[in-house]
Amino acid sequence: MTDGDEACASIAQGQFGVIAAFQARDHLSPHAIRRRVSSGRWIELLPSTYVLPGAPITDLRWVMAVALWAQARAATRAATCISHSTAAWIHRLCARPDQVHVTSPRTLGATRPSMVTHRRSLEPVDITAVSGIPVTSVARTLLDLGVVFSIDDVESCLEEALRRGAVSLPRLRWQLDRCGRSGRPGTAALRTLLDDRNRGYIPSESELELRFFRLLRGAKLPLPVRQKVYTDQGHFIARVDFVYLDRGLLIEVYGWRDHGARTRWERDIGRTTELASRGHRVIAFTWSAVTKRPQEVVQAVARALALTDPQSSFELG
Repeated sequence: MTDGDEACASIAQGQFGVIAAFQARDHLSPHAIRRRVSSGRWIELLPSTYVLPGAPITDLRWVMAVALWAQARAATRAATCISHSTAAWIHRLCARPDQVHVTSPRTLGATRPSMVTHRRSLEPVDITAVSGIPVTSVARTLLDLGVVFSIDDVESCLEEALRRGAVSLPRLRWQLDRCGRSGRPGTAALRTLLDDRNRGYIPSESELELRFFRLLRGAKLPLPVRQKVYTDQGHFIARVDFVYLDRGLLIEVYGWRDHGARTRWERDIGRTTELASRGHRVIAFTWSAVTKRPQEVVQAVARALALTDPQSSFELG
């Protein structure tokens, strides 16, 4: 192995086994690069973007290849990065999308159906790196998601980011003020969501809680207080998912999807039993009920509310 090969291998090692021609040319001549490709030592994943021997096949390897391919074609490499739903996935805000999105100040043109290119000028503050992959920042990603996601999906990503402390509401408002001019694609979704989240806002603790809250909001039912802590003579008893304080009605939501372990499941059921044994009116719903039988869930909450206030009727037509 030549010194040039060793240098290229070192670069690729930090890039999931991928290297771009513009990087390799600092250590090998164009002829040497072509010779390695023609011999099969290097495999061309995309034009002027190669994978070196021994690199494992992963989703992130392909994303890195797209990022390097885009940078090779862009006039300003530093302003070109992975974006939109792909950036959201890399930031662990959503599931892996079917396509890889990349943003550059230059029109790139996708070479495969699995790639989506966006032309947009990004500032250095809009770009970060995750595992060596250049991606839009969390705040910029949430602003861009309205282009490719429904407002509900943007909200799910927003709540996940807030829940993990990956971004703050002031930072998002600053991002919106700086880049979210009226009429710009994607802006309306984030603006609407931020309008509903004031100072002191507490994000939902899980996707299940968010979906349940959406059901109530969509059915125009009274909205409960979230994450209410109950104590007894100063001793912590439970933190309840949803509470109607003026009705004395407590609601818990739990399921395998969010809690992920039998011990957590059993602890949640035990908490519900403890609250009920202390005289609280408690109803509970599972992930399956909320996601597969939403109308039944809404009707159950409406009936429970009506029982606590005989003068009101929350039955749905």
